[in-house]
Amino acid sequence: MLTQFNNAKSLSLQPNFGVGFNYRGIQIDYALTNIGSVGNALFSNIFSITFDYNFIRP
Repeated sequence: MLTQFNNAKSLSLQPNFGVGFNYRGIQIDYALTNIGSVGNALFSNIFSITFDYNFIRP
């Protein structure tokens, strides 16, 4: 519950979805979320790629 400046209470929900996988030191993640009400878009697509350099070392 959130309390507003006028002491009114409100409940806010933010649905999110994410999935990712890791294969041989490469991790790819995807998220569908609402980062903020920017423009007309309701949701944002977020991609993340991470490399593990320790896997490359012999």
